[in-house]
Amino acid sequence: MMTSKNGRASFSASPSALLAVPYSHTNGETRNFDLTTSSQDTTIYTAADPSYILSQLKSSEWLQRYGLKAQKLTFDQILQQIGFKRVESFNAPLGKTVGAKYAGNIYHEIQHDNGDRYVLTCRPEKLGEYRSRLIRMLNLLRKRLTFITSGSRRIFGIIGEPSVCFVCDCKTTDHRILNQVQLALITLFKEQVTKIKRFNIIWVSNDNEQFQQLPIDVTTTTVDQAVSF
Repeated sequence: MMTSKNGRASFSASPSALLAVPYSHTNGETRNFDLTTSSQDTTIYTAADPSYILSQLKSSEWLQRYGLKAQKLTFDQILQQIGFKRVESFNAPLGKTVGAKYAGNIYHEIQHDNGDRYVLTCRPEKLGEYRSRLIRMLNLLRKRLTFITSGSRRIFGIIGEPSVCFVCDCKTTDHRILNQVQLALITLFKEQVTKIKRFNIIWVSNDNEQFQQLPIDVTTTTVDQAVSF
C-alpha cells in the first residue's frame, strides 16, 4: 500500500493478480469470479462471428436489433413461413366448433400454445434451413451471454450511454476491499470507458474529490490519468 499525492490510499494493482471480487448474486449470498479472465477469449469468438456480439448495446436494445424476432425466427414467425393456420369456426346449427380438413392426412399439423393448429406445407429442406439458422442463432446468443457476463460487465453491467459520471463511494479501511474496488474500476476503464465519448469521476470520502470539473473526452491519456486518480 502507498499514499497518493492527494492523500487518498492507493494499492498496487498487478494485472496478473488472482482476484476474488464479490458481486451480488441473490439476497444474502455472494459469489466470486476472476477479474483477470479476458472477455476477448479467441477460443470463444471467431472472425466469422458478427461484430455486434461485442457491442455496447444494452440487452433490451440488442435483442430488438439482433434477437429472434429481428431475424424472423420466433415460433410464430416460423409457423407463418412453413404452413398456414387451420380455419376453425363455431357452427350454430351443429352447436359446436368445426375445423376444416386439408388433403386428409398428407400434411403434418402442429398445435400452438394458444390452441391454434397449423398445417405444415413446407418441404423437409426448408425445415432443415430453419434448423440451421436456429442453431447458429443459439450459438450467437450463448456468445453474447458470455460477453455480457464477463470482465467489468459482470459487476457494472454494460455502459451504453455516451457520457458517464462515476461516483465512487468506498468508505472502508479494509485494504483488501479497497484493492478489489480499485482493480474493478481499472478493468472498467480499460474495457468500457474506452468505448464511450466522455466521462468524469467523483470520489466520495471525507473530502469529496472530482477527477475533472466537467466530463472530458475519452482518450488514451485521460483514461490513463483516471487509472492513476
